[in-house]
Amino acid sequence: MTDYSQLPWSQRVEGFLWNAATGTLTDSQKQALITQQAAAVSDASSGAISPTDALTQAQQDVTTVLTQDNADPTQASLFNNPGLNALFQKAGWVVVIVVSIFLIYYGMKLVKLSR
Repeated sequence: MTDYSQLPWSQRVEGFLWNAATGTLTDSQKQALITQQAAAVSDASSGAISPTDALTQAQQDVTTVLTQDNADPTQASLFNNPGLNALFQKAGWVVVIVVSIFLIYYGMKLVKLSR
């Protein structure tokens, strides 16, 4: 489990909204993952790997996993989020139904007035 508690509260709120809207992580969330992964790699190697190499390895690992999961910040898009796409699709149908009802109602009124 990733600990985002070291992030300022404003970045945590921003991250929550960004995650919900795009389905991806923010850059600060990704950096927190990289930092935690680098620490884990360094601890697992018992000092056999330099901090720079651990950080490089962590950046590659985290970027690979996030990219495979379509969660990397570079992949952010409002229109690639399956949940948001479903919401937009439903909202589109609601608009079509409301406009159709409006057109039928006022079309009938127009027909009555023309008689």
